[in-house]
Amino acid sequence: MIMAVSQMFLPRALLSMLNNKVTDAALEEQFKHNYETYIGADIGSESVVNVELVDKVVRKLKRARAAGPDGITAEHLISALMS
Repeated sequence: MIMAVSQMFLPRALLSMLNNKVTDAALEEQFKHNYETYIGADIGSESVVNVELVDKVVRKLKRARAAGPDGITAEHLISALMS
């Protein structure tokens, strides 16, 4: 039974991971549409970002952690803040 269930979902999983010109173009179009129609979130008057807040948050970051998808680590931000 377990093998039959996994075999049923495997083709869909493989199709969702395909990286080819067709899926690349579709994802690019989807991104462009989302980017062009994005109007942003309403940040009320209570949402204030200032130097002191950024300094406080960056200093609290945990060090020696893996970078995120952007490749930036806490050490990068701390170094940039101190320079």
